[in-house]
Amino acid sequence: MGFGKLGRTVERRDRLDFVQFGWVIPWFSDAHWKYTVCCISSSCRVKASSDVHLHQSVRNTSRFRVYSITTMNSMHGELFMYDNEKRLVGFLSRANDSTQCSNIAQQFVIFIGGLSDGFLPLEYSSKLCKSLNEKNVHFISVLLSSSYTGYGLSSISQDVNELNLMLNYVYTHFTSNNQQKPKVILFGHSTGCQDIIAFLHSNTEISGCILQGPVSDREYLATFASTKSKIQLAQSLVSQGKSKHILPWNPDAEDGLAPITASRYLSLALKSNPPGEDDMFSTDLSQHELLQIVQHLKQIPTLLVFSENDEYVPTNIDWRTFATRLHSAMGTDTTQLLILNQANHAVSFPMHAQSQLISKSVDFIQESFSDH
Repeated sequence: MGFGKLGRTVERRDRLDFVQFGWVIPWFSDAHWKYTVCCISSSCRVKASSDVHLHQSVRNTSRFRVYSITTMNSMHGELFMYDNEKRLVGFLSRANDSTQCSNIAQQFVIFIGGLSDGFLPLEYSSKLCKSLNEKNVHFISVLLSSSYTGYGLSSISQDVNELNLMLNYVYTHFTSNNQQKPKVILFGHSTGCQDIIAFLHSNTEISGCILQGPVSDREYLATFASTKSKIQLAQSLVSQGKSKHILPWNPDAEDGLAPITASRYLSLALKSNPPGEDDMFSTDLSQHELLQIVQHLKQIPTLLVFSENDEYVPTNIDWRTFATRLHSAMGTDTTQLLILNQANHAVSFPMHAQSQLISKSVDFIQESFSDH
């Protein structure tokens, strides 16, 4: 899930300003401009920041604007390219004492965001990163072709292919001196959960996974008045062999952040048999369908995290019963279920829920690494 987040947090992302220290990507939200910043120093060390307040200085030129910055959420590390052909990048924040890791299997958590997410998509991600670095765990945020507004032209299958490239990069560049391969845990938020479940059909080397906010795009999109007619149009295009054609796009619509192909829209919005690639968490899926989707996770330590007040779950949906069913389908011996009281989809509030998520995740990650 992640589609519903689009109409709330992002109303405009149509400028990319180059400033003296790097790139500033602004968007308008909650009645003021917010920015994502990637600051690059002369030593090629990188500081990535999100949700920062910028105040325009008196200096403006036709070439660039200069801003003063107060950072609210940041990570320090290295930007690297894991796919030269598509120029896809990841951001690595190394363990605090990474020098001692040369002769042991290094430990990595790879964070995968939801639709429209990119670097530092969530308030808790930088805090989780810091906590893991202190435990000598490296943290990688990955950019996929589907990141930011690219999701409409992409698919779960394409995400999986790119995650395989990321894993190959990690295994190639971080194998220890005595040939011990790195240990990896995948952390998915929203649609990142679907990516992980699909990825694990073909990759069994992962030490564990965390699925935070696994809720249905289809059930959320069903609350929009325009969804039925858009499904009909998308089906018509697919029947004409035009699955990659882009649906008419209104950027001011509540679900209109990015252009989207007919095939991706149907994957998100249409109830079908078998379910579409994106449709893994709809509460009307039968137990047989759920088993077909997630039963391979029974072999993998998993932390399944739901938010009590997830704003992208319609009020008529019995998500608690579904959480129990999903937990059962994944295997109660290997899967832990965590429900965050009063938390929203992004776990940006309340703070006690965010702290609980970070604490539980760190404990789960350490335990999974030690057992694998």
